[in-house]
Amino acid sequence: MNQSEKIKESLKDKFKKITQTKFLIKVMYGLYIIIIIAIIFQAGVFVGFHKAQFNENWGRHYENNFGPRSKGMLGHMPGQFPTGHGTIGKIVKVDLPNIIVVDSDNVEKVIVVDKDTSIISMGENMTTNDLKVDGHVVVIGSPNDQGQIIAKFIRIMPSELNNPLINN
Repeated sequence: MNQSEKIKESLKDKFKKITQTKFLIKVMYGLYIIIIIAIIFQAGVFVGFHKAQFNENWGRHYENNFGPRSKGMLGHMPGQFPTGHGTIGKIVKVDLPNIIVVDSDNVEKVIVVDKDTSIISMGENMTTNDLKVDGHVVVIGSPNDQGQIIAKFIRIMPSELNNPLINN
């Protein structure tokens, strides 16, 4: 074996030793943790963007959904912005396929009911004919570009239920 082959073998042995050290293993775990943290952060950014986009669309289409605002440029703004994924409140208008629900903050939300919407009351399947003005509902859905909520699930609450979250 000549000198250059000895050097190559020596370098190969050193490289194998380095790649099998605890230090390199710790560095690899650290990189995995950083990648996982970056993925979780990106998921949070995505969710935040989705909620902000709903709030912006809700404001932009307010007049289309509820009519002109009554006071000033901002009208009666609630203490917090609405969430895009559902609401709890009282039905104030039924104009299918839309219903208007007022939540505990007196924010009116347009709920779009379609053929895929499940409507349940006391464990039984109901129809859109069972959605009545002054009825209390819990709605779960997803926002659309007009600031409305596309209902995936509506639970009609019993009228005798005395719940301060849904009684307005």
